[in-house]
Amino acid sequence: MVKIKAKGYEFELKTVTSGYDRKAVLYANNICDALKKLGLTPDDVKVTTDILGNKNLPAFAEWYFDGHHLQYRYGGCNRFIDNLQIISRVIEMEVNELVLCKKTVADFVYDFTE
Repeated sequence: MVKIKAKGYEFELKTVTSGYDRKAVLYANNICDALKKLGLTPDDVKVTTDILGNKNLPAFAEWYFDGHHLQYRYGGCNRFIDNLQIISRVIEMEVNELVLCKKTVADFVYDFTE
């Protein structure tokens, strides 16, 4: 496993060797589940998963929260599936910080406004 640092968080990247489409849907569902803690529905969240996982493309997620259009794009890895995994992990950690009151709503919105 490789250590990755993204948006101030450091975590291990799990290597995906097959089943890219299935893993992309899993990561998209993880993003929706994390944002569900903030009262969002899957209709409020857009995550592209129909890209071949081993292509060298950035991944992104976008959602509407508190009247703001927020998004997070990551392209630091060589494969789309790895970039999507990082987005899933970062959003999960950021939402947990917001839920635990370690971060304010204004900080959360500021961090994901691009």
